[in-house]
Amino acid sequence: MSVNKVSLSLNELLASIADSLNEAQEELRSIQPYDEFGRPNTLYTLPYLDFDIKVDIQTSQNEYQTENQSLVSRRAQIAKIKMSPVNNQKLPSNTQRIVSSIKGRFVAIPPNENLPQIYLEGSIEDLKNNSYKIRVLVGNSAGEKISAAKVEINFVPEMSDTLKSIPKLESAELFTSAENDDLGFAETTFTIEQEDESKLIVFEINVGPISKFVSIK
Repeated sequence: MSVNKVSLSLNELLASIADSLNEAQEELRSIQPYDEFGRPNTLYTLPYLDFDIKVDIQTSQNEYQTENQSLVSRRAQIAKIKMSPVNNQKLPSNTQRIVSSIKGRFVAIPPNENLPQIYLEGSIEDLKNNSYKIRVLVGNSAGEKISAAKVEINFVPEMSDTLKSIPKLESAELFTSAENDDLGFAETTFTIEQEDESKLIVFEINVGPISKFVSIK
């Protein structure tokens, strides 16, 4: 019980530091690359942040009495744990204090853990008779084709024109997924109503956090 409460408090503390670090890095990224005279500005980044926080961990015992039972015959205690900055405040007799130091380092990790960046190429081929094929190529910045990657294709109604009916993907669902072949390609087909032939229809392609939009009109 006490471990969970300390972990939760510690989690909140670390998350607060991480949020502040994120905000600071965003401010640094907002610096324009050139000044008003066209001269390059000095740009900064935070490669890491070391921290050492001294905290005051207090545990207290609170007694309570159950209904229809005396405090003497049955007494229960609830342990409460609170983590706060160190101070010299006098504590109640039912409270214990432990002064602890929390040290750590936040380290900046390049996107994709410094591996070659993944990219997507998408195209839509008209198969006639209101049918289309979506073809996706998954590769990386090293020129390699990524095979066995899970590809998701979603119809995006918010970016599309109002349609008579939702495009029917090959799986008859709102999204479909396909495993890439050895060349890094994945594909699926969909059909639309004749009345929707000239309307804007947008699909989003996802491979993990990487996304790309393709459309027909």
